[in-house]
Amino acid sequence: MAPNRYKVSPETTLTAAMQLHELGRLADAERLYRTVLQQNPRHAGALYLLGLVAMATQRMERGADLLARSIRLNPDFPPAHCNLGIALTALNRPQEALVRYDKAIAMQPELADAWYNRGVLLKDLGREQEALESFERTLALRPDDIDALNNRGLILTVQRRFDKALIDFERILAIRPSFAPAECNRGMVFTHQRRPEQALAAFDRAIALQPDFAAAWCNRGDALHELGRIEDAIASYNRSLALQPDLAEAHFGLSLSLLLSGRYPDGFAEQEWRHRRAGARAPRYGKDRLWLGGSALAGRTLLIHPELYLGDMVQFSRYALLAVEQGARVLLAAPTPLCPLMRTLHPDIKVIDETQEVPEFDLHCPLLSLPLAFGTTTASVPAPIPYLRADPGLQAEWKARLGPDGVKIGVCWQGHPARAELDRSFPVTAFALLSAVPGIRLISLQTGAGSEQLNALPPPLTIENFEDTSDNGMRPFTTLAAMISNLDLVITTDTVVAHVAGAMGRPTWVALKAVADWRWGQTADTTPWYPSTRLFRQDRRGDWEGVFAQIMTALWTIGV
Repeated sequence: MAPNRYKVSPETTLTAAMQLHELGRLADAERLYRTVLQQNPRHAGALYLLGLVAMATQRMERGADLLARSIRLNPDFPPAHCNLGIALTALNRPQEALVRYDKAIAMQPELADAWYNRGVLLKDLGREQEALESFERTLALRPDDIDALNNRGLILTVQRRFDKALIDFERILAIRPSFAPAECNRGMVFTHQRRPEQALAAFDRAIALQPDFAAAWCNRGDALHELGRIEDAIASYNRSLALQPDLAEAHFGLSLSLLLSGRYPDGFAEQEWRHRRAGARAPRYGKDRLWLGGSALAGRTLLIHPELYLGDMVQFSRYALLAVEQGARVLLAAPTPLCPLMRTLHPDIKVIDETQEVPEFDLHCPLLSLPLAFGTTTASVPAPIPYLRADPGLQAEWKARLGPDGVKIGVCWQGHPARAELDRSFPVTAFALLSAVPGIRLISLQTGAGSEQLNALPPPLTIENFEDTSDNGMRPFTTLAAMISNLDLVITTDTVVAHVAGAMGRPTWVALKAVADWRWGQTADTTPWYPSTRLFRQDRRGDWEGVFAQIMTALWTIGV
């Protein structure tokens, strides 16, 4: 029999397959790549290209296997290492992927794809600075790479280098004005810079470009909330959730707007999405034995475990008393600094340090889920004031230490630096008007960051500072409670001091920004959470002078 003079060579078949691949006819290309491999199973190029087809059709495990086989036959081909890195990333094998990107770059330092994908992986691993360097190398090779610019801008935003981040997002829009994510990210920067009007305009432009952009609708809700347009914010969050029902950030933003407007049951239900937000910690005890109401507590051991910040722990610890009333044996885990103060709640509540091993329990509930579990409405906020108390011995000690003279007003002006973006702090000089009133003694309750302002008080402002930072740089909360118990009044920003004073039932005035945290409501000068607390609000954003003018008027009214 005569040989087939028309037999097609593997290279001719490969060329045809590559043309089909380029046209997006992946099934036809795959058939021809397989034909090549039938003729030559060790054809590194066909293995590589077949691996790319597998990846393009979401068969990542198959793709990774084909690429690895190709590399064994031809280890000096950088794109194969880069694409294997992409496949391994998709398979959640990040460390192996990083090795592949590094190999590709070592062989071909100008391979921009390897630098870019390395940056994406490092960003997802939380290694922002290394990721930033990778994106910068990408942009040195491809200055107009929109994705690299966008990712670099996002990292710069996380690093709070807002001006540089804006340059990247604006560069993207100069290259491609229709790129909606860049407009959305500009809006996020404006939000961080406390420029909600400009943020809102940016989000509106992003939505005009891409009406189904769920994240932009969500971020728009954040801007509207900050502007005090709460009903509009709720509508924007709901639009976001109609587009992406599982968007945790939109659920959480919606919860804050609902709570601020007094719709507690719905707001607390939406708060349950907080654990699914980007970067959020999952509840430490999971869903097993989780109690959110609906079953009897009598005779069962309930573990309450802390979340978020110290002020939240003080505010919501009151619910442990409700659990005791319902017959539960309560284990209350608390942050180390708060444990001694929490032990004044109730003799039947066992307070344990959250860092220590937890005894056996039947049910558990995260701290911020307690209002939902107990069905709290604005009309049923539990306020068994006082529910926290000063130690009698320390109280007597501080009574002597502070002395009998004058009207003693405790002052606090700055919250924790980690929450600076909430814009709740004001300079200590805001108390200057109060200091000028005869007979008033201003006594610092500030501890940690912000205390340094006491070193440069402008005359005639005088604030007495009784330093006691024996608890790892903080004033112990037992000391704080003892001081507060001997004061005539506390005037503070929205920080843990406000919660401790309110929980003790002491006269407390809280200076609030224009759109305050949800627990203080929108307009009232009182709060159901702390009956002895009076609220003073900014009339316009950033106007602390106006707040202290109100406070001065109130002082004269009560005859101080």
